[in-house]
Amino acid sequence: MINAISPKKIVQHIQKYPQMYIGSNELNAQYLVTELLTDAKLLGIKEAEYFSFANWHLIKAESNWIIKNTLGITLIEDIFNRIIPFPEAGVNSIRSEVIITAFASDVFVWYQESLTVIKGNKPNPELVDLLFLQPKFCIGFRM
Repeated sequence: MINAISPKKIVQHIQKYPQMYIGSNELNAQYLVTELLTDAKLLGIKEAEYFSFANWHLIKAESNWIIKNTLGITLIEDIFNRIIPFPEAGVNSIRSEVIITAFASDVFVWYQESLTVIKGNKPNPELVDLLFLQPKFCIGFRM
C-alpha cells in the first residue's frame, strides 16, 4: 500500500508522475481550487467559497470538511501528506489535499483561530489578521 511509504516519498511520487493523479488536466492554482471546492461539497459542506489575498489562494467554509472520511487519520498535517481514497468522487479518486501539498509552495490551514503551516512559509501578518474575520475554517496555498 502506498501509504506505508513515507509522506515525503508520497509527495515526491506525485510530483514525478502528476499525470497519474491529475490526468491530463492543466496543473494551476484554479485547478487546485476547483478540486478543493469539489471535495468540500462532496463531504457535505453547503457553502465553501474561494477568495484571494496577495498571491494566496484561499478556500473558506463554516466548518472543517477535511477531517471527514480520512480512514482514521486525525492530524491535519497527515491528511495533507497521505493518499486518502475518495470514493465519493468516483472510482480510484483520491482526496485533493495531498495534491495541494505536492504542487503548492506554501500551504496552511486556519481552524478554530489557529494557524497550521503544512508546507513552506506562513502567511504574512495582514492575511492572518484577515483570517480572524473569516469563517471557522480556511485552507490557503500559493503556487
